Amino acid sequence: MSMFDFLWNASQEVKITNAKNVAIDSSSRVSHVSLDLHFLSRTVEKMAITNAALIEILTEHIGITEGEILNKILEIDMRDGVQDGKITNTPKTCKACARVLPAKRRVCLYCGEPA
Repeated sequence: MSMFDFLWNASQEVKITNAKNVAIDSSSRVSHVSLDLHFLSRTVEKMAITNAALIEILTEHIGITEGEILNKILEIDMRDGVQDGKITNTPKTCKACARVLPAKRRVCLYCGEPA
């Protein structure tokens, strides 16, 4: 075996070993992502059941209508200015003094005007 063949084979073995390590790392990451996805899925399912129970209690025992609940959901969704089904904490700009405010503020911290 020539020196060139020896070096070529050694180089190829290093590349193969590195490729195997990358595959093992990728497999491990996929496994972690799969576990995270399963956990999140279960959490969403539990939240859905909890919300359904709360809506039934509110409508059956307190007399709040589903319409009132849906209106409140829309109101909360629109607090960030976008109807997207998410609560986003993007900062607001005061219309009166143009200063940046936390998203949840309804009154400007600086000038007292409604945000």
